[in-house]
Amino acid sequence: MIEIFRNSETTKFWLMRLQGTDGLRQRMHQIKRAMDHYQADQFDSCILQLIAVMDGFVNDFEPEKRQGLAARDPEEMVAWDSVVGHSLGLSNAIKPFNKTIKKRIDKEVHDVFRHGIVHGSVINFDNVIVASKAWNLLFALDDWAKATIKAQRPVEPEPQLREVFAQLAKTQRLKQHTEAWKPQSLSQSDAGFNDHEIAERTRDFMNAWESGNYGMLATFQRRMLVAGDSPGAQAGQMRDLFDFFHLSEYELSEIDNEAPVIYNVHGTATVNGQPGTFKLRWILEADDGTPAPLSTTAEWGLVFCNPTIWTLQPGLSLTGPGRDS
Repeated sequence: MIEIFRNSETTKFWLMRLQGTDGLRQRMHQIKRAMDHYQADQFDSCILQLIAVMDGFVNDFEPEKRQGLAARDPEEMVAWDSVVGHSLGLSNAIKPFNKTIKKRIDKEVHDVFRHGIVHGSVINFDNVIVASKAWNLLFALDDWAKATIKAQRPVEPEPQLREVFAQLAKTQRLKQHTEAWKPQSLSQSDAGFNDHEIAERTRDFMNAWESGNYGMLATFQRRMLVAGDSPGAQAGQMRDLFDFFHLSEYELSEIDNEAPVIYNVHGTATVNGQPGTFKLRWILEADDGTPAPLSTTAEWGLVFCNPTIWTLQPGLSLTGPGRDS
């Protein structure tokens, strides 16, 4: 787990997810500073920053309670539609966080003893284990918050008979569409390659990235963005992802139609001065980001719009195991 947290490219994507949660989004400057300190082995300052973030976030999350994490009972921190609801989940993890420690502890500790750390009775907490557990706790709190909000939403009514028949008809049309589909592949030398819709869409994406047009980049990925945010806010989210990954040149080499609503684009690119290969995956999406092969308003969107997959090594595919699923 520590090795995963120490991978700055992986955690950059995780930090992006936190921006989708109100209360954490406003504290991103603290969270990013904590990550900078974590990667620089300044674990004590990282831990103190994260403690402040977690306590304040939970305090804001339910304004009617106005209770920080330190004041919560473990039983309150349960959301059943989430991994944090497991018996060894969040309610178990916050027990050390809430433990009162008045007598000084001189030996090195390996838990996030919030009370002792903040009040100076735990004096040897400056290590990667405590810092990593603090990050783990923050990500678990984000899961808890998202699951709690989901649980509070009204239950969708049962579909009416007419809606059921409409869905059955749509399923039948989809089946016929799928059975009629045949895989296709185009190389750079084939007629129609440069004019292909997916080639044009890919060039639009790459050109927006190369020129730093973050507002345009946001139009290629809906599922990762915070629903309801203004175009400017969504552009800011893409800036946070792409700002440190500079594309200088690229070339498309092949397009393959893997499934009725999926295209893969292969090519070469240079990112941060490092050349390599890439595989970019597109899916035909409805407005809610779900696959929509029969929709007249669907658009091609990126399955995974995250520049950490573009960290290139010569001859290395950018997707890697599990990246394009």
